[in-house]
Amino acid sequence: MRRVKPRVPEADETQGAIIDEAQLDMEGYSRFCKRYLAGEYQKLVSFFVNDLGLNPQGRVLEIGPGPGWIGICLAKELPSVGVVGLELSPDMRRVAQRNIQQEGVASFEVVPGDASAMPFEDDSFDGVISNGSLHHWLAPVATFDEVARVLKPEGVFVISDGRRDLSLGAEVLYQLLSGFALLDWSVPGRQMRRGWRTSIEAGYTALELRALLDASRLSIAVVREQLFDVSAHSPLRS
Repeated sequence: MRRVKPRVPEADETQGAIIDEAQLDMEGYSRFCKRYLAGEYQKLVSFFVNDLGLNPQGRVLEIGPGPGWIGICLAKELPSVGVVGLELSPDMRRVAQRNIQQEGVASFEVVPGDASAMPFEDDSFDGVISNGSLHHWLAPVATFDEVARVLKPEGVFVISDGRRDLSLGAEVLYQLLSGFALLDWSVPGRQMRRGWRTSIEAGYTALELRALLDASRLSIAVVREQLFDVSAHSPLRS
């Protein structure tokens, strides 16, 4: 069995929000995500909508939407769904709001707030989605409790993030893929490569995620492993 290194929280975990840096502002991060991750975002949205059975007339919460591309993708696929993004970072909210406006999406709004103490009523949402945010959460068990609280009894959820315990093959592929970022002079590739590595080091393994869920009100979650990611989602509907 391959030894898994201890988790190393990212620097922003002490402050709880991602902010602009001299080497990488959130506009640059947003451009990179749109260019290289759009396919992955579409796959996640398709799983959320089709496999989990999201109510097509419902209301969805996205935790940590960042620049907003997943919420925008979801709002375009299901215009009748209202999407609310809960984002702690003011710099991310700035970029997300600009992207929402430029993409002409009317059913997606981004609001400030801490995911471990959500400013929403009980049973407020038909679905909860999150990608790449879990490793930033200051209080993951409390946040999972909040997901259970604001989700309707028949609601669905998927929370996905990078995994720390990459296989040797995944590590090699990471080196190849992240190397391409250095060749793209239109985006801050070197900073993105460093950010991907620190995100991996701050990620959770499937066993760690299972333990967090079991300590919360969201213990019904199914844990799934993929090449680079680990996720928790509501049980598939037969």
